[in-house]
Amino acid sequence: MSQRHNHELECEYAPTQCPNSATLCPVMQKKDLPEHLKKCKHVKCPHSKYNCPFEGTREELAEHLENCRYEGLKEYLQKTDGHIALLQDELKRKEEEIEFLRTMLAKLSEKLENIDKTTSLRLQQIEDQQGQFQERLGDAHEGIRFAVDEIEHVQAQLGVTGTMDSQHLYKCKGTFVGHEGPVWALTVQGEVMCSGSSDNTIK
Repeated sequence: MSQRHNHELECEYAPTQCPNSATLCPVMQKKDLPEHLKKCKHVKCPHSKYNCPFEGTREELAEHLENCRYEGLKEYLQKTDGHIALLQDELKRKEEEIEFLRTMLAKLSEKLENIDKTTSLRLQQIEDQQGQFQERLGDAHEGIRFAVDEIEHVQAQLGVTGTMDSQHLYKCKGTFVGHEGPVWALTVQGEVMCSGSSDNTIK
């Protein structure tokens, strides 16, 4: 259908009408229009765009303009046309600005979506790390309980009475401060201990 439509627009044998008069000039083939315009004696009123219906010869046009109601208003109509043209230009600029803002908004939305995905991924990583830490902490508690049971077993064999309190196995010697977030890593080199925190610092 689109090919047929394009062909009809370009076909030289398609029926067409004279732009000077659709009523006084006969319908002709498109290929004959240039030759017809060289001989055509008909014209439209110069105010036809304001819906003046006059179509006739050039001689009749001169007489028509003496009585045409649009002829006396042509200066006002010209100014109005100029004002409308300015408004159309302004409207076009506004549409271009709106299109630019839409493009920027789409890019911003895409960036926010990417940030949201990155944040979700990082939160998931933190949750996974917390789970691993809790699992290791649980293993450490199991190890402590196992050590306490072994000590109590040894005490029983040695005849030592009383139970072993796990709180006395490890006594707090002091607290280090300085990080602004949870500490996730500790390492000891000789007499130096280093800690890594979620605040992206090493102390």
